[in-house]
Amino acid sequence: MNSFFVSTVIFYTLFHLLFKASTRLFVLRGWTRANWQGQQVPACMGSVWLSIWLLEATTIGVLLNDFTLFLAVMGFGVLGLMDDLWGNRETGGLVGHLSELVRNRHVTTGAVKAGGGIVVAFLVAYLLMSYPGLWPADRGTRAVLLLTWTLLVALSANSINLLDVRPSRAIKGASILMLTAYVLSLLFPSVVLVSCGKGFLNPTGNPGPLLEVLLLPTIAYSLFDFRSKAMMGDVGSNALGALVGWYAMVALSLPGQGITVVLLLAFHIWTEKYSLTEFIKRHPVLDWLDRLGTGRPPEIPSTPEDACIENFTFGSHGSPSEQRD
Repeated sequence: MNSFFVSTVIFYTLFHLLFKASTRLFVLRGWTRANWQGQQVPACMGSVWLSIWLLEATTIGVLLNDFTLFLAVMGFGVLGLMDDLWGNRETGGLVGHLSELVRNRHVTTGAVKAGGGIVVAFLVAYLLMSYPGLWPADRGTRAVLLLTWTLLVALSANSINLLDVRPSRAIKGASILMLTAYVLSLLFPSVVLVSCGKGFLNPTGNPGPLLEVLLLPTIAYSLFDFRSKAMMGDVGSNALGALVGWYAMVALSLPGQGITVVLLLAFHIWTEKYSLTEFIKRHPVLDWLDRLGTGRPPEIPSTPEDACIENFTFGSHGSPSEQRD
């Protein structure tokens, strides 16, 4: 216990110093972008988070047992970085990118990211299913499981990306989902953990170290994100969401995975039509939770007419009020 506490303190201190140095470097190099308040802050700081995550995951041995975790997080991280570097914010939302492709024959980076995300999620699901003891004998069962796992990883990654439009929102969402999945995994054992043995996630069989991999780098970075001193970008939010999706894939029971997929699909459909930020503004409890730890003052909700114009013109992900934090 003492060694765990000491290592946690050392890791956290190291991560905080790395993030602090990185923000200064990004400012000096001009790697900044206007946040939702119009202030120029270091952009794509998720690339630093991703590097630190990879360092810690390798150090404590989480990646030694499974390649699919590395593929999910790094795959979605690279796709997000591509969109950060070469994408534009004129086209927003999944429907917007598909419409641009169908109507104008223009392939946006968002469309490439969406298609690439499906491919990465499919490979992750297929490779995991190929593990000894997990390959279903029935073809129909294989198809259902493969579809469920693919959607779970892909939708989780994009859901956290949809949340990343205000300081702290993506981090809070990912942390809550991760902790919920962890608690449910203790109450309702996953078929993956049962089939592969308790040593699947790590040599001790305890899913807790994966929480450390998520929470330590994220908590260290959150001090900058919460204060609007840096932006995670798609590289960070997509990678963070993929990590949550992968954990749900291996930790949740099959009914839990199915329910999660349905809820994530509903969330995506809802955000294509409505503004998440406006919804949060109009509900005091959600607004309080959204601003908790950030020091942000309450925002005045837009009028229904303005919200309709905003959603119609830009889509929920690309509107002025929904810009990256």
